[in-house]
Amino acid sequence: MKHYKLTFLLPLLLSMASIEATAHDIAVANNYGTTIYYTWTNNRTALSVSYCGNSYYSYSNEYTGTVVIPASVTYNGTAYPVTSIGNYAFYDCTGLTSINIPNSVTSIGGSAFSYCSGLTSVTIGNSVTSIGSSAFSGCSGLTKVNISDVAAWCNINFGNSSSNPLSYAHHVYSNGQEIKYLVIPNSVTSISSYAFSGCSGLTSTTIPNSVTSIGYGAFSNCSGLTSVTIPNSVTSIGYGAFSNCSGLTSVTIPNSVTSIGSYTFQNCSGLTRVNISDVAAWCNISFGDSFSNPLSYAHHLYLNGQEIQHLVIPNSVTNIANYAFYGCSGLTSVTISNSVTSIGSSAFSGCSGLTSVNIPNSVTSIGSYAFSACSALTSITIPSSVTNLSTSAFSGCTSLQYINFSGSSNYTTIDGVVYDKNVTQIIIYPPGKTSTTYTYPSTITDFSGISNNLYLKKIYVPRLSTTPSINYYTFNVGDNLEAVEFADFVGDYYTKDGVVYRKSEYNGESYNYLVFCPRGKTSLTVTPDVMYIEVDGFRSNTKLESLTIEASERYLNFTCTNSSYFSSQGAFHSPLKNVYLGRRVYFSSGLYGRNVFADNPSLETVVVGENMTSIPSYLFTDCSGLTNVTLPETITSVGSDAFTNTPWLASLPSQDGIRYYNYIALEYEYSEETKNVRIKDGISVIAGGLFENTNVESVVFPISVTSLEDGLFVDCKSLKKVILPNSIKQIPSIIGVR
Repeated sequence: MKHYKLTFLLPLLLSMASIEATAHDIAVANNYGTTIYYTWTNNRTALSVSYCGNSYYSYSNEYTGTVVIPASVTYNGTAYPVTSIGNYAFYDCTGLTSINIPNSVTSIGGSAFSYCSGLTSVTIGNSVTSIGSSAFSGCSGLTKVNISDVAAWCNINFGNSSSNPLSYAHHVYSNGQEIKYLVIPNSVTSISSYAFSGCSGLTSTTIPNSVTSIGYGAFSNCSGLTSVTIPNSVTSIGYGAFSNCSGLTSVTIPNSVTSIGSYTFQNCSGLTRVNISDVAAWCNISFGDSFSNPLSYAHHLYLNGQEIQHLVIPNSVTNIANYAFYGCSGLTSVTISNSVTSIGSSAFSGCSGLTSVNIPNSVTSIGSYAFSACSALTSITIPSSVTNLSTSAFSGCTSLQYINFSGSSNYTTIDGVVYDKNVTQIIIYPPGKTSTTYTYPSTITDFSGISNNLYLKKIYVPRLSTTPSINYYTFNVGDNLEAVEFADFVGDYYTKDGVVYRKSEYNGESYNYLVFCPRGKTSLTVTPDVMYIEVDGFRSNTKLESLTIEASERYLNFTCTNSSYFSSQGAFHSPLKNVYLGRRVYFSSGLYGRNVFADNPSLETVVVGENMTSIPSYLFTDCSGLTNVTLPETITSVGSDAFTNTPWLASLPSQDGIRYYNYIALEYEYSEETKNVRIKDGISVIAGGLFENTNVESVVFPISVTSLEDGLFVDCKSLKKVILPNSIKQIPSIIGVR
């Protein structure tokens, strides 16, 4: 059956406008008796192979078995060359098993062989110069690509990776022999994008000095490649050129390379060694991102056969490029020459073995994340010449305790912390600084600048002359922070018991928001004056074990900025063990019960106070450690799956497949013996969705039930009878019952 991939049609027709895709003009049998359909091209002087009919889905499997396309076709006594294969020409011909494309063909159109799932081999002539987008997409049966000229193959313009049949076949053959040890001929100057993409049969490649560039994805997914030596002639390596070459263990990059595109070595997880011959040339390479640098996986850099551990940047270098030594954990020290004026973004990021860095007075700029995650660095001296220092330059340097930065015209250092000149903003707070308390200067106007410090337990904010902005992540500075304390209100914000709140008023009534709970706090009590909890403020909490929401007649509203952060687990997640809910709860801003306490394996005990009258849907679902629950007699409704998949629910007594807690029917388990249900007398609350998506056949409710939730019988396809007592005054929308 034809696959109608209509979303590809318009862009492919536009990009391949030179190849006609109209109804076929003539049909001529080849020397083997196979009828092939053609359209006229080049003012009726040449032919393009086409599909049969007015559109590519007019007929199914018009081509089957082996098809040999002739180099020329004689029609009405005149021979016409076959120069192209049109868009969609063999589209979805699942019966096609083999195709032979002659040397006369120069172009293959977009989606020409898409979804030919029975196609096992393809032979492509050496005159083809372009293959359109997705030409071989979905050709899952391909095992063999035959070519006769490697140089010609290297020069083909592939529209994308699925234009290349190797993305499915994985094995390329030249004149009948599989190519495992690829030798690029000297006539090749550029290896085209996607040229060998997916060719996992390759184990090595030799690139000659004639080649100056390696295209996008040229060797991507060549998982069999173990080593690559790039010659001195190459100046650029394209985006993703060697991505997913998981078997690659070493790569040699010559002095001539000036740019390496993004993702070039992504997922080259087997790399252990990068070979270079010139440190200065390496420092000047323009890397697209961290994955463009093979060191992000290899971690060890070799200069003329010797591993570099004590790196000396030569005098000829003026700028150390972005990502230049990213991930090079084999480095232990770096000495930078006086010629260098700037250190690029992430230049030494992830150099976890680095213990000392000598930055000279010539340096004026240190880029973002320049030394991030250099976890062995304990101190650093920054010269007064630096006028542009990124706030993230040393992020993740977990051992960095002190920064010495004196005499700068732009920065001030106090007790190892770097501020702007007027001490209004923290530029860098050493991630490894061991002080357990920190007091902001009274001149501060911006609270940002502290990140992932494992020693800080308390932050103190004195009276300020300005009002810096505050939100749920302002003081999210580390896992062990237990308290934030303000000397006075900061705008509308205040602190109590180490927690940050915001005061608001509406119609003369006060509304207090809980904005942020420190990540190291182990217990929290929410007092009745708090009306809102911004759950974003608990996103990274790693220590909270006990939560008490004190009794109140007022609702407590859970709200957040972005509920998608809590799609996989609740905001109050592990290690929270004990919860007391003393008041009714409400969810806003796209939050649901599942986003708050659900999916917490550490939660053991839940006690619900008398002021709470309803349990929202999914509130404690999938809490696999929940064994103790206490519900008051004030509960009048329980939402769908509020306690589903908890040990507590599984431990409740069951009758006719119903699990009960006091007067509440909480869960129904269908079986052949429980398909006809009679709710026991005295039960007044039926959990929402109790019978949803089960094969229950009949249900009898007792007179003690006065109301039912909507959707109680959704998708109950076997339901035949429901008997409701007169005590139910309003019949809800219970799908499946008439």
